[in-house]
Amino acid sequence: MKTILLILFITLSGFSAGKEVITEAKAVKVEEKSVYNYSKAIELVKKYEGFRSKKYELFGHFYIGYGHLITSKENFDSLTETRATELLKKDFNKGLKQVKKYARGANDNKRLVLACYVYNCGIGSLLRSGLIKDISKYKKTCYVGGKWFKSLEKRRIDELNLL
Repeated sequence: MKTILLILFITLSGFSAGKEVITEAKAVKVEEKSVYNYSKAIELVKKYEGFRSKKYELFGHFYIGYGHLITSKENFDSLTETRATELLKKDFNKGLKQVKKYARGANDNKRLVLACYVYNCGIGSLLRSGLIKDISKYKKTCYVGGKWFKSLEKRRIDELNLL
């Protein structure tokens, strides 16, 4: 949609044909890259969260699918992988919206990385971490309860590759 609006703007504003093609190509390239990285971020979350069709308890809360927190308004005992993906995208988009609110100067790829972190650890953890200002601390977020986790290190490295 953004590409169509950009093409319409360029056409109406009277740019030369050569410039119009270059600008259109850049707009499409940027848009495709953002969509590609969004899909890649979703796949990373799927990879590291793993799919569970039945609800499970963790830290006193019930989860299902790809780590979807079951709220008091929801009633899930089981679900399909397709439905789990829908819930994942809905939850990820909420995290992305929170990241956009707090990380205003960040580019799209950094926001995606931070949204992966929010999905894994929560927005409160992100705000306490200092990652919004200094993404270089990201690899240091592999501790849980003071213990280093190699699996979290792999996850963080994969997430940073979105940058």
